[in-house]
Amino acid sequence: LVLNSDGSSNFNGTISASPATTANQVVVKSQLDAVAASSGTYTPTLSNITNISALNLSGAVYTIIGNIVTVRIEGSYDPIAANTITQFSATLPVIMSEVSQNSLGSGATGSLDYFPILVSKKTTSLVNAYLKSGTDISLQPFAITFSYQK
Repeated sequence: LVLNSDGSSNFNGTISASPATTANQVVVKSQLDAVAASSGTYTPTLSNITNISALNLSGAVYTIIGNIVTVRIEGSYDPIAANTITQFSATLPVIMSEVSQNSLGSGATGSLDYFPILVSKKTTSLVNAYLKSGTDISLQPFAITFSYQK
């Protein structure tokens, strides 16, 4: 290390460090890579479970920051009966940790009536969406957003 008279410095050689474990240590590249954000689109498989005659995907996106995955899925469904508990499932872009909580997120559906959707963990690769169909049993839009630990 050479300190110059103008306050600058020059260094020749190699710096090595262990991963930081306290606030006053240097963070190494592998630690930064572990929390780097990534995102993309994916095509989940949507499956009818209860009260749906047709289920359509409009699009799906995800973002990963560290070990947290956030997903948004949009589509439409055609309920069989009005005012009835309705359920469908969707596959995930990244496998979910076993320790992820059961309630993962929410959404909304409807064109005349708007109803909430609850998204919960089914397996490490599948979520279920629960809602109540409205009075209009024509094709209805939906959007769900949820997060989980990978």
